[in-house]
Amino acid sequence: MTLHAVVPDPALSLVRGLPLAEEPGLGDLTLSGFIREVTARHGPREAIAQPRPDGTVERWTYDQLWDRCMAVARALVACGIGKGERVGVLMTNRAEFVSAAFGIALAGGVASAFSTFSTPHELDQMIAASACSIVLVEPQVLKKNFVAIIRELEPGLDRCEPGALRSLRYPHLRRVVSLDPADAGGGVESWGDFLARGDAVDPAVVTARAATNAPADPGILLFSSGTTGKPKGILSAHRGVSIQLWRMRRIFGIREGDRVLTANGLFWSGQFAMAIGGALGSGATLVMQSFFQPEATLALYQAEKVTVPMGWPHQWEQLAAAANWNEVDLSTLRHVGESSPLRKHPTVRTDWQEPPRIYGNTETFTLSTAYATGTSEDILRGGYGFPLPGMTFKVVDPFTGAILPMGERGELAV
Repeated sequence: MTLHAVVPDPALSLVRGLPLAEEPGLGDLTLSGFIREVTARHGPREAIAQPRPDGTVERWTYDQLWDRCMAVARALVACGIGKGERVGVLMTNRAEFVSAAFGIALAGGVASAFSTFSTPHELDQMIAASACSIVLVEPQVLKKNFVAIIRELEPGLDRCEPGALRSLRYPHLRRVVSLDPADAGGGVESWGDFLARGDAVDPAVVTARAATNAPADPGILLFSSGTTGKPKGILSAHRGVSIQLWRMRRIFGIREGDRVLTANGLFWSGQFAMAIGGALGSGATLVMQSFFQPEATLALYQAEKVTVPMGWPHQWEQLAAAANWNEVDLSTLRHVGESSPLRKHPTVRTDWQEPPRIYGNTETFTLSTAYATGTSEDILRGGYGFPLPGMTFKVVDPFTGAILPMGERGELAV
């Protein structure tokens, strides 16, 4: 099927993508339905490869990923989470981020993902603005200890039991969960104890809760820096997020058996959609790396036979300058654009075409327009992609909202 744009009136600056119903490859349009569908479809295949600090690699099949998501969901039910209730996720790229995000959805909650680049002031603003009742935290991230930071922001955590916090600063917050048991104590519960709470919850209760999720329900809350530098929350419905998760395999040409590694945080919409959606929606493996470090990233490409590296141009430059650049075997890399420094590595052989002209933002949960990989060069010239199915673009007068004639300057409305 050839996807294209619809221009109702050539005289006006208005263009639409095809009706969403005509987009190929879409599945269930809730986060809970997405994870159920992909794990059922790809069960025994490897879903996640997670290097651990001791040098081992923890591997989850799609069946195991489902079990981990259900474990989080059951624990949240045991903690009393209600429909639409927000649960904070403050983690680097790791397997637990994925199980947390989808486990929250299965329990009927809304994942609120916080950047691990946040300052204490920014984290304070995000916890308050999100109105989270629970925050799931990876404590030690480089030089920061986020559990210690949250304790400093809310000293009451040192004087209560898990689930019993009563805070004037964060009136909805009841519980903080630490992935590292060494940082537990007081109102901060260890990850293991948190998950154990769910043992008494019948999985059928989670299934019944997940069935109540509707595409129009709030699905995930992300934060961007905003134009003022103050974190700005963007609440996306299940429908919008799920559409993006499903379509990434088509736009980027990701296939079953590929191995995807992103060097950027899953708490940003682009990486959540492209990496998680592109990998899991295709039956590929999502290879985790918590921090971008050029030499370690190159070594991981080789060790895990990565085929789809995701990152930003400045990171590609750092990889090319890494000390082990000439020592690693990158022959498995397939998704390397023509302009990427990775294409110049002596072991890389690929003719993959990177989607070079795309447009989107957090408000649309990443892409609004795109040319999929493999698009003819004749079509690529002079544009930033066709509007994706279900999308409408218009150029309007910023004062009146009227659609302007084609060619006139105005405000772009998506």
